[in-house]
Amino acid sequence: MPRKTDRIQLSLISCTKCRSMRVLTQPCADCGAKPRPNEVNPALAARRQVRLQIDAAVASIEEATPALLSHSELLQQGPALVLNQLSEALEEWDHSIQQVIVPRPKAKEIGQLARVIIQLRALEKQLNELSPLRPYVSQVKLWRDIVADLNAISDSTLEALISPDIAYIQETHKSNQQRLDRLTERMGTATLYQQAAELLERGDNWENGFDNLLAALQLRYPSKGLIELDKSGALAASEVTPAPIATGQGIQYLSLTVLADVHLDPENFRRTIKDTTQLFVQNAHRLSLLMTNGQAVADLARAKENILDVHLNLEAVLGRPLTDEQTLRQLMKLYHTLYEEGGLPVFAWLLLVSGQKTAEYSSLLLKGATTLGDSVAKHEDLSKLFSGINKDLRTAASHGHSYTLTGEGIAFRNLKTAKGVLPLADFADTLFAFIESLLAILWVLDNQLDLGGATGHRQDAFVMGLTPTKLAQVALAPLGVEILTTEISDNTWILDVGAAPQSLTTLASAVALNALPGVENILVRRYVQDAQPREVLVPVSSAKGLMTKHEQGSVEDKYLNALRFLNEIRIDGKSALTINHLKFVAGRIGLGLDGDRAIGRIADLRWLLSLPSSEADQEFEPIMRKLMRAMRIPNEQLNPRLKTTLESWAELPPVQYDSV
Repeated sequence: MPRKTDRIQLSLISCTKCRSMRVLTQPCADCGAKPRPNEVNPALAARRQVRLQIDAAVASIEEATPALLSHSELLQQGPALVLNQLSEALEEWDHSIQQVIVPRPKAKEIGQLARVIIQLRALEKQLNELSPLRPYVSQVKLWRDIVADLNAISDSTLEALISPDIAYIQETHKSNQQRLDRLTERMGTATLYQQAAELLERGDNWENGFDNLLAALQLRYPSKGLIELDKSGALAASEVTPAPIATGQGIQYLSLTVLADVHLDPENFRRTIKDTTQLFVQNAHRLSLLMTNGQAVADLARAKENILDVHLNLEAVLGRPLTDEQTLRQLMKLYHTLYEEGGLPVFAWLLLVSGQKTAEYSSLLLKGATTLGDSVAKHEDLSKLFSGINKDLRTAASHGHSYTLTGEGIAFRNLKTAKGVLPLADFADTLFAFIESLLAILWVLDNQLDLGGATGHRQDAFVMGLTPTKLAQVALAPLGVEILTTEISDNTWILDVGAAPQSLTTLASAVALNALPGVENILVRRYVQDAQPREVLVPVSSAKGLMTKHEQGSVEDKYLNALRFLNEIRIDGKSALTINHLKFVAGRIGLGLDGDRAIGRIADLRWLLSLPSSEADQEFEPIMRKLMRAMRIPNEQLNPRLKTTLESWAELPPVQYDSV
């Protein structure tokens, strides 16, 4: 391993001219004195002999190709085998090189290293010959980079073995360590993609597809609520498109990039978003006009739902062998659904916005998906936005007995235009490419419609098909809370939860930060055995305001912000704010414990007096008025009795917004 190149030793001798140590057979690095005639470096000579033995072993061993999968086999068995093979190659190289970079290595160990070198070179050759087709574009590129770095580490380490130059050996060690760090990071990314793919592909059907997508999203971005995810997604999307990113579109973008990174072509996905945005900017007037067409807008919602359904169906199919006619028929039906129910309205939007068609939207739909798809495919600019439009597949999917599964792929028959065989790998690439194009274009349309204030493009308020229960899981998953039931009633999101160490206020606030549009309050109830349930009602606006201001301002400001929050929430139907809360804050302000007893704080004291909770103690108001009079006079000393009262107040339990 490159970390072992610093173990390569060279024989040293004292320089006869400057007395510093120099490498035998090499000029002195300090004074430049030349080596003596016939000088020999035993360590270097031994390593050069080892290198000759390695080269001879490599030349004598038959180049047995490792068991790497073809792209079609990847579809059958998945990429986990390739990832495992890369991991094993990394471990074998590490072990073998350590056995050789020692004095007098055994012939057996040299032979083992030679076999590893052959395997690495063959692995790189095969990966470079493996087409980066969907659904494994990202993985294939990562695998290529990993094995290229590993071979570079191998080759440079072998060169360092025969070098007499200490500086070169040290530089090789440094470069290889950088390669190793990069390789390790890429292995981690490849593992993450593989884990996400397993999540997306689990199950025998698509009914849990959105759960799988949510799980993959949480795997990629752990411990983030929806608000954070939306902000992160908006930031990422802004690097691809110059258009503003509407609220809620950030998390949709992140969700789609998870799909793109795992099973699509992420570079082409982002490029399609960029090019589609440019098309819409150049034709903003036609886009704005079409956005007023209620049917056209509503059709996008249905198209998006159908496309996501197809994708999640396809993910489920990937978890099964694609070797039978039944599976093939299912895939062909998915392509037909994709073309007719997903592609048709998108084709119409693009043709109208670009000005290629001028008919009414409803009239244009009557021409059918095949005709509109052909028009898009023949247009110079619009065709660049689409991958995966295949008229032959669409026609075959619509006619019985027009295709069959052979050992080579899909054989077309009884069709005028389609002949020959479409390899299964190319078929899968076409399916995913079409989905990729549609999802990218629809995201841009969704964002433009949101920015324009439209609402009809969403059939409901749930993002990416997530229900209130699933959204609550996103909010509370990092806290490990069991959600018993959820419902939305009269603008209030009601959650029943099991036992949890966190306060109800903390749970309600976490959910509030992930609230759906239209939800104004969060009600969290906790049921404990043989006890009355406790509940907290938190206005969404209050929770967001507290989180925004929590880390801002002085200590006094933080206490006051907590009081404002407690004044707006209800615990078991009653105000969460108590007279002791008011006394604690007033005492600290009056004594100047958290800052100067500034006259500007009088307005805050007046606010405390205006709260209903202040009426719980008749002595509170007169004491507060004495305090305010004293604060109006600069450097005024508090009288002993007032000071004693304030000190007792300041010793009360601190204000906490999450005590229940």
